[in-house]
Amino acid sequence: MVSNPETTDRRHRREWLHARLRLGARRVERLRQDIAAQAGLPTLPSVEIVPEVWRVDGDLVLGRTGVVERDGELHLGVLLPAASAVQSDDNLLRRILLIRFRDCISRMVRTATQDPSVRRPTSLVDPTFWFGSDDAARLRSWKEHRIVGMEILADFLSKSLPVVAPPPEDVAQDFNVPDWVLDRLDDSSVERAPTAPGSRL
Repeated sequence: MVSNPETTDRRHRREWLHARLRLGARRVERLRQDIAAQAGLPTLPSVEIVPEVWRVDGDLVLGRTGVVERDGELHLGVLLPAASAVQSDDNLLRRILLIRFRDCISRMVRTATQDPSVRRPTSLVDPTFWFGSDDAARLRSWKEHRIVGMEILADFLSKSLPVVAPPPEDVAQDFNVPDWVLDRLDDSSVERAPTAPGSRL
């Protein structure tokens, strides 16, 4: 029986993609643990890899902050599209994760302090307080890099994955502010609200 070249090509792309997503998940977890260790934190928000390509008005979207379910509870976490997870540049992936972790922490801090006057949650987070010195420097020096290689990769992934708009970042669900955020706030001069966990953004 002669195999159909197009079918074989699709199968090979699917197998390659599954292998790269598994590898990407391991890389994400390794970087997540390293960022937490450098920051002196026991953990960081969970990361969920979404097998989609995200675009808004044609522009590639590298990540989102969203609510993820863990052990029956809702937590603020990072949603990472396939292109970000499978690309091979650890430095770029680390920067993407740092930006999303900072946004998660900012939203948690705003919820924990119940500070409605803050229009942009990222203004609540001093990177040097929440991250190691090298990662804080990465956040301060971040600029939108040219991601030509990512665009090529995303176009390739689009042959196997849906191209959709990312989920909105306007998180409306109640979520739990984890103890490690509250503990770090206790070490600062930030005044905590008494009923922080489960507050609504």
